[in-house]
Amino acid sequence: MSGSLGGWIYKNSPIPITKKPDLNDPVLRAKLAKGMGHNYYGEPAWPNDLLYIFPVVILGTIACNVGLAVLEPSMIGEPADPFATPLEILPEWKLGQRACRKLGQSVGQSLNPPEARDQR
Repeated sequence: MSGSLGGWIYKNSPIPITKKPDLNDPVLRAKLAKGMGHNYYGEPAWPNDLLYIFPVVILGTIACNVGLAVLEPSMIGEPADPFATPLEILPEWKLGQRACRKLGQSVGQSLNPPEARDQR
């Protein structure tokens, strides 16, 4: 293995590798045959573990949110009462002509302020 890249990494590693796994050990072979690989210990490895963990976390978060919304609904203010509308609210058909007239006057005043009218 000295001619391959793996041998170069093994020899020049900043972290000394002191013990290689003994693949003739029956206990280790039994664990490997059982499937006790990277899925069961250490950091999650891409993509096997992460593709399993991400959906579980996302679905768990959604389930917690739905559960809290069902069990503990939050009241935001008072419930709406359609028959208790404030008097300030007028229907749109009443605002049509009056709003256009006021808008035209305010735009005209801003374009032609009183100071400019006095200078003419």
